Amino acid sequence: MDQWFGGESGSGGKRKAPGIGGRLRTWFDPLWPPPPGCPFCGRRGNLIPVGLPELDRPRLATACDRCAGQLIVRHDPPHCPGCARSTPAPGLCRDCLRHPLGLGRVCAYGAYRGALREAIHRVKFQRDGGPLELLAGMLAVAWRDLNPPADALIVPVPMHPEKRRALGWNHVERVAKGLGRAVGRAAVPALERRGELRSQATRGRRERLTALEGRFALSPEAAEIRERAVVLVDDVLTTGATAQACTRVLRAGGAREVYGLVIAR
Repeated sequence: MDQWFGGESGSGGKRKAPGIGGRLRTWFDPLWPPPPGCPFCGRRGNLIPVGLPELDRPRLATACDRCAGQLIVRHDPPHCPGCARSTPAPGLCRDCLRHPLGLGRVCAYGAYRGALREAIHRVKFQRDGGPLELLAGMLAVAWRDLNPPADALIVPVPMHPEKRRALGWNHVERVAKGLGRAVGRAAVPALERRGELRSQATRGRRERLTALEGRFALSPEAAEIRERAVVLVDDVLTTGATAQACTRVLRAGGAREVYGLVIAR
C-alpha cells in the first residue's frame, strides 16, 4: 500500500507513507496539474509573453514577470564602441585604447546577468531551443545599433568539433541564422575551429590570445567574404580574445572590415 501511494524510504529500508497532502497531489495532479515553471528561474505561476517592441513582435518567449522584465533590459549607453563595455563617458575604454580588438565596431544587446544569462546557458548547455527566437531577436535589435554596411555578411563564431558533438549543436550558428532571417542577410560559416579543445574560462585576455593562436581557420565557404564587410556573431563577449583571433583570420581571408555583435557583454 505504501508503494501505491509513492511513499519514501524510511529507516531500516522500509518505505514511509506520505502525508495527506502528498496523497492528494498524487491523485489530483493528473487532473489539475500545477502551473508550469518559468523556463528561466523555475518559479511557478502565471507566465507572460516576452516581446521586443523594437521588432514589433507580439511574442518571442514566455517567462514570469520578474524574468520578463530582466530579459528586455538593454545594454544602456554609453558603451565602448570597440568592445561594448559600459563606460562612464562616450569613447573607447582604457583596454581598447591600449589593446584594441581590431573590429570596426562592437554592439551588445544586454548585460550578461540574470535571466539573460540563464537564457544563454539554456541554449548553450541544455540544448533548449525555447529561447532561440528571443536571442535572435535581441541580436536583430542590436543590429540596428550596429548599422553595418549594406553588403555585410553574418559569420558565427565556430565551435570546436568535439564540443559540438558533445552538445549536439552550435547554438551560435542557430542564433546567427535566426538573425539572418530577421535582417535579410546571409549567415556564412566562414570560420572553423581546430586544434586541441581547452577551456578558456579561467584565462585572462593575454593568455587566451596566446592559447587561441592558430585555433581558427577559414572554411571552404570563406570565399564569400572577400571584399565584403563581415559581422562576427557570438553569444557573450568577455575578454574579447576570441573575437580578436577570429577577426585576424577574417581579415587575412579578404574581409574588407569586421564588426562584432553579441547577445551579452
